[in-house]
Amino acid sequence: MNQRIFVGYLFAFLSGLTLGALTALLLAPTSGEELRSQIRVKADASGQQIKADYDQARQWITDETGKLQKGKQAGGAPEIQ
Repeated sequence: MNQRIFVGYLFAFLSGLTLGALTALLLAPTSGEELRSQIRVKADASGQQIKADYDQARQWITDETGKLQKGKQAGGAPEIQ
């Protein structure tokens, strides 16, 4: 895909996402303080989940890299799952 087209689609997507989020905030039936609290809690939970997923992916990459290095030293190709 052409890079310009991709950037255009990405910009349109992010613009729509932002507009939708702002509309939801403006039309929300809760107070600003309560809404900010809910957003903070969900953002913290999302951040923790992202960190856990990152750590898991990093560990998997480290394990697979170790298998490849052992296979290279042994002269064979290890099986990657």
